[in-house]
Amino acid sequence: MINTYPIEGHCVIVVSRLFTLIAALAMSAIIPCDAYCSDIDSMTIVYDPHLSQIQADSLVDRLFIQASSGEVMFRNMVQPSKDSIAALGAKALPRMCAKLTTRDARERWAISDIFRALGSLATDSLVSYLDSDNQYVLLNVGRCLEQIKDTAATAACLPLLRHEKYPVRSQFAAALGRISDPRAVPNLVLTLAGDPVDDVRKSSAVALGLIGDSRATEALIVHLNDQYFGVRKAASEALLKLDPVPLDEIALAAGSYSGIAVGMVIETLGKTKDEQAEKHLLLFLESPAPLIRGYAIDALGELGTDGARRALQRLDESTKSRSLFERARLRAALARADQGE
Repeated sequence: MINTYPIEGHCVIVVSRLFTLIAALAMSAIIPCDAYCSDIDSMTIVYDPHLSQIQADSLVDRLFIQASSGEVMFRNMVQPSKDSIAALGAKALPRMCAKLTTRDARERWAISDIFRALGSLATDSLVSYLDSDNQYVLLNVGRCLEQIKDTAATAACLPLLRHEKYPVRSQFAAALGRISDPRAVPNLVLTLAGDPVDDVRKSSAVALGLIGDSRATEALIVHLNDQYFGVRKAASEALLKLDPVPLDEIALAAGSYSGIAVGMVIETLGKTKDEQAEKHLLLFLESPAPLIRGYAIDALGELGTDGARRALQRLDESTKSRSLFERARLRAALARADQGE
């Protein structure tokens, strides 16, 4: 299709498929005679099944330059190059695994995309690199396993939760969450409870939420009182993914917490959207602390149930003196309730 645009009396012709055509021609220059381009739009390579490993290695190296490129001239070739490498299947693995040492951000993303496309075919090859002493190899392997989500990798990933480098621990906590194998729950609970680095604890909490196993309940509730906000938030979000959400246990925890931690408990109850949370939030409205009452008002607005709306209306009509924080929260909660209607 050709589009024309008048500019100062001249007609500039823009050929919409120009870059696609150039990309196809450029790709044809790097493809050996035993592979060919099946479709000019997708530019995905179809291979002779008898392609030798040496030829495959060479082809992977050349295509990977484009797959990981940020150059404008290669922009239409990035995804087709990734797809073409993945189309090689097992023959792509030796050269792709050799690239796991990279520190380059674009290359790391390209590698994880390609391994995701290769799928479980690549699991054993990736697992064989888990004894590497190269941090970047481990980070790249963890990212790839996270994308593949093959439970066959679970047992091999668990020891990495105790690695000396905290980015590695965090990455493998994330990977285990995406793999979502319940066998990882005890190890992730231990990591959440004992790791000194907040980023690792946060990744562990997120992972436990993705797995959604009730065995994590106690640990997640404990970390609603974590000293770092990111961990508290991740624990809260993880609790909301449990089925059923342990409302009574969450509310009970507030009795042993104070200040911001109680606020996180109350916020979590509000986000459940469960009518059974009303009774707990109404009790928090009776707290002698204005901050806690303000958190409860906010949570009732978030809860959005009929009972919560009625409670907010009663507060609005009450002549009882309230703190500035409570009044501000009440206005916001009522506005939210009105929008919900």
